[in-house]
Amino acid sequence: MSHRAVGLEGAPSSMAMARVHSGCKTLEQSFLQLELPAQGFNDVLANAVLFHVPSQVLP
Repeated sequence: MSHRAVGLEGAPSSMAMARVHSGCKTLEQSFLQLELPAQGFNDVLANAVLFHVPSQVLP
């Protein structure tokens, strides 16, 4: 079984840099307004992602 990483980044310049340096597909999207394909991923790793979510949108 192989794995294909897909990056997610909200800032266009950081997304481009991540794509170039990682060689992985990278999506430019806001974490708060994701538009991901249905059944497009087997697993999601979101390490320390809550640090990037504005506190006013957290419960």
